[in-house]
Amino acid sequence: MDSPFHFQNQMNMALDDMPRAVATRVCHVFPSFFSRVRQLGPKLIVVKISLFRKATMWCAQRLHGLYQLPLASTAAELLEDHCATGWMRNSLMYYSPLHGQLGVVLIVVGRTKRLTAGAANDTQDTSASEQTLHYPSQEVKIVLMSDASDRGVGLLVTHVRNWVDVVSVTVTK
Repeated sequence: MDSPFHFQNQMNMALDDMPRAVATRVCHVFPSFFSRVRQLGPKLIVVKISLFRKATMWCAQRLHGLYQLPLASTAAELLEDHCATGWMRNSLMYYSPLHGQLGVVLIVVGRTKRLTAGAANDTQDTSASEQTLHYPSQEVKIVLMSDASDRGVGLLVTHVRNWVDVVSVTVTK
């Protein structure tokens, strides 16, 4: 077994009972998690942690710009659309039904460029009026930490009032 996978498996087994043993509130999970990590003594790799700030990842204003995007004509533009689609999938509550409706329309009318452009424009117009996810405060940063293993993906999302880049995640409050 690969060394990173072995480490992930060992950590999964060591921390397996954590979510059931502590209260469901995230603020109660942190102290318990970090005390368990201190007990076990592993070295956490900061490079593997992804931080997304609200200004770049969770900006509702992006949605209003997405439905005005022109249709892709090059591979680079298609990649941009793909990234935008990923953002919409993560941020819109009703994105999956919208995407399903677009698929049904494309099956019925065909996939010619002209017809696809019309269906895509209809979907973009509908997505403009969809409800975006709500975050209660404009002053806090939303921090998303993720890690993957052969057993699955771990995600931790939290609000941080005073984020400081040079301070360790365990010290940040």
